[in-house]
Parts: sequence; structure tokens; C-alpha cells
Amino acid sequence: MPERLGAILLILFLLLARYVTVPGKQMISGREEAMQEMDTGDLMLKAAAFVADKAKEGCEGNAEIVRLRIRLGIFFMPRIQGVTAQGEAVEIWDAEQDDGWNYSALDEAWTRHSGERTYFEDYERLVAEQLEARNCPPCEFIAPDGQQGELLAFRQKIWEAIGDRTEVGEILEAVTPVWKFPAEESMLLTESGVYSWFYLNGEMFELSWTYQVPDEESDEFYQLRVCLYYPPEEENRGIQECEFYDGDASLPDAVKAMAACRWALGRQAQVVQVSISGT
Repeated sequence: MPERLGAILLILFLLLARYVTVPGKQMISGREEAMQEMDTGDLMLKAAAFVADKAKEGCEGNAEIVRLRIRLGIFFMPRIQGVTAQGEAVEIWDAEQDDGWNYSALDEAWTRHSGERTYFEDYERLVAEQLEARNCPPCEFIAPDGQQGELLAFRQKIWEAIGDRTEVGEILEAVTPVWKFPAEESMLLTESGVYSWFYLNGEMFELSWTYQVPDEESDEFYQLRVCLYYPPEEENRGIQECEFYDGDASLPDAVKAMAACRWALGRQAQVVQVSISGT
């Protein structure tokens, strides 16, 4: 009997351990292929190591390649090319064609990062370190240009405005003065509801607003999203909204019109995220 009780307690402990939150880290459960923790530095390092491994695989046995060229595409997914001594490009790897790599999930997970460095600057530094550690050719890192680069700079302004704020009213007041992005045919989308997020350890109540910008070269849209996440409660489970506005609509008016905003006023969000993705 004591042995059986001990076994039961051990099983319960192992099950509960999957959902323990380590201080400073939001744990993930349920998906083996998912990033295993929300610590931003670790996520960035894993991403850089992943890219470096792909680059090394593409370079092995190819003596013609003298340097690497890494570009960021939609979702800021890396595309790796080898460059020969004659300047010719050799395709090595394109993350957009690899279904096993969810780069947008990494981008979502990039929440409160260190200092004034941008997501791109940190990623560039870590990739360079990983490439050097793996004895890969020198790396030429191509920054996003056009709308992607502009959105990246816009997101940095939003992050700087938000700072350590977690209350929706305070965030709106801080963000509104810098919520300006010149683009034709842009849209503002407000959403709320209880959803299940694998990287947030299950269900969370989401309050978000999204700035959508049409891609100049396709029919797709780039999206910059500000998301506030709260634990699901009986009061917020009945709230679910989705409204579209013109891009030049008043941000505070659109958000304050949400039932989710009225519920969230005065409450502190558990997680605040600012992310860029594609439709």
C-alpha cells in the first residue's frame, strides 16, 4: 500500500511539474516541438543556433562558398544563401519553405527585451556568434528594408512607449502619441476573447489591437499587434469582439469602445506583447 501511494504521488508530482512557473520564465507545456521556455534570451539563442546549424549543413562539402548571406523575409523568417568567390549566390535554406520552424511564434514570444537594442540587432549578434562557434564562413546579415524595416522601427517605438506598463489605460495613453505609421489602405483591428495559446501555457483572455499594412509586392498584409493577456475568469469568458476600422481611426476611441477594455481597466495584464507577422 505505501509503495502504491508513493507511486501515485510521484506521478502527480511529474504531471504538476510540467506547469510550474520558474521565476522570470513562463513555462510551456504540451508540445515537444515548441520552445520550452519563455525566457527571451534563451529563445533568441535557440533561433540563432537553429539558423547556424542550417547554414553549416548547407556549407559542408561545398568549398566554393566563401561567405554567407542571411536575409529576413515575411514573419522575419531567415533565408540563407552561400556566396562564392565569384559573387554568385547559392541557395542553402529558406525558413518560409520549412514547415517545421515556426518563426512567427518566436517573434510573438519576444516580449520585454534588454536595453535599447532592437529584435533585429540582438538576432544579428547571436547569429554571428553561433556561426563563428560552428566554424561557418563569415556572415553578411541583410537588414529588412522597405515596409518590414519600417515596421520593425515602429515596433521599437511602441515598446519604448509601453515601458513597464501593464494596465490598458496607461498603455493606451503612452502609445497613442507614437501610434502613427504612414501607409495607404491601412486598417486597425481590435479583438478580444479567451483563446488557447501553446506558448502561454493554455487559455488566456486576450485584448489586442492590430495595425495592418498592405504588402507593396503582394496581396498580403503585415501586422503589428499589441496584445494584453489576462487569466480567464467568469467575467471575461463571455467577451469576444472583432472590429475593423480605417488605419487613421482614433486608437484610444476604438480600444475604449471594447467591452474587453472596460473590463480590463484598472487590472494588470499578466503578459504584454508587441509582435510583427504576416497574414
